[in-house]
Amino acid sequence: MDWSDHALWWPEKNVWLSRTRSTLDQCGVHADALLYFTPMHKFLKVQLPDLRCLEMKVDFSIKTFSAVVHVCKELGIRHPEELSFSKPLEPNHLKYNYKDIPKKKIEQNGTTRNGLLAPDTNTFIANSSPGGSTGSLESNQPFCTVTPTRGPSASTPISSPGSTGTWRKNGYGTDFNGSGYSQTMNTSLSFEQLNGTFDNSILAQSASPNPEAKKCLIRPRSLIEKARMNVAWLDSSLSIMEQGIREHDMLCLRFKFYGFYDLNTKYDLIRINQIYEQAKWQLLNEEIDCTEEEMLMFAALQVSSF
Repeated sequence: MDWSDHALWWPEKNVWLSRTRSTLDQCGVHADALLYFTPMHKFLKVQLPDLRCLEMKVDFSIKTFSAVVHVCKELGIRHPEELSFSKPLEPNHLKYNYKDIPKKKIEQNGTTRNGLLAPDTNTFIANSSPGGSTGSLESNQPFCTVTPTRGPSASTPISSPGSTGTWRKNGYGTDFNGSGYSQTMNTSLSFEQLNGTFDNSILAQSASPNPEAKKCLIRPRSLIEKARMNVAWLDSSLSIMEQGIREHDMLCLRFKFYGFYDLNTKYDLIRINQIYEQAKWQLLNEEIDCTEEEMLMFAALQVSSF
C-alpha cells in the first residue's frame, strides 16, 4: 500500500506535523499525545459560484490559498488568487456575532451539535497555529480546539445523491455503484469526471441550480448583516483542516476580490460565466448594492446571453 499521501495530524494542537526533518520531541509531542495517521488528500464538496456542487479530492494539509490554486487548475479557472474558500452561512450568522453563536445554541437547545462547539477561526487561529493569523481582532477570546470527531451520517459515505444533489463516492474505490449518474447532472459533477474524460466547458454554461442549494441562500437586511457575512471566509495562511473542515464537508468557492485581471473570452469562458453567476445571485439576494440602472444593464446582459 502506498503511504506517501499520509501525514500525522495532532488534534490537540490542531496542526499537521509537516516538518519531516524534525523529531516528534522537537515538535513538542510527548508519549501521551494522540496522533492521527491520515491521508492528506480528502474528499470535499465544493460549491461553485453558480451553485453547482462538485465532490473533489483536496489537499487538507497545505495552505488554503494553495488548495484553491489546485482546485482552480482542475476546473480550468485562471488567476486563482481572485478566489477563496468560504464556509456555508446560516441565518444565525447574520443575527449574532460568530463568537456568540455556540453560546446561543447552548441557551436554546441545551446542548451543542455532536457534543462540540462550532469551530470559530477568529478565536483559535492565533493559539493553535504559530505560523498563521495573529488573531489581533479576537485576541481576548479563549482557545478553542477542533477534533476530527464526526457524526454517524458522515462516517459511511454512500453511492447515492445526498440532499444537496452531490454524488458521494463509496469509500476510496475507483467505481461508482450502479449504472450511471443522477438526473441532476447539470448541477452535480464528480471529481472523476473532472479528472477524466469530462469536458470542463460545461462549467462555462449557465445551469439551473439544485433547489436545495437555493434554499440555503441567505439575504442580509442591513449593513451590519452584510459585514457579518465576511466571517465565512477561510484564512488563506492556514490549512483547511486547521480551520475545522473535515472530509465530505462543504465549502463555497467564491470570488473574493472584485478586481478581475486579464479577462479574455478565448481562455476565460468558465471564469467569466462563474463571475456572472456569482454577481447574479448576489444581486438577487441583495448582498451587493447597485442602482436601478445597473440592475437593468445586468438584466439586459442576461437576456442577450440566451
